[in-house]
Amino acid sequence: MGRADWVLLLATVAWGATFVLVQDAIAIMPPFTFIGVRFIAAAILIAPLVLRQHVAWRSPKLWWAGASVGIWLSLGYILQTFGLLYTSAARAGFITGLSVLF
Repeated sequence: MGRADWVLLLATVAWGATFVLVQDAIAIMPPFTFIGVRFIAAAILIAPLVLRQHVAWRSPKLWWAGASVGIWLSLGYILQTFGLLYTSAARAGFITGLSVLF
């Protein structure tokens, strides 16, 4: 296997492991709390990279596009996290993996 194959395998394992980690996390805290902590941590980690970019931050079109993408992404995370309350991590991963077919 080449380097690209190993990186793809690592990405797949990391993606699959998140379902188990999220299920464990929502067993000890409410789903909305977990999602909030997850998004705040991600924002803190990515903020330095974003702020170094020279982007037209004042463009209303850019803000609306970002808000639209953010809303749909957040909705997906919320539904998936609540879904893990009612099914196994393996089933959730399988169903999510099937999303490319639809």
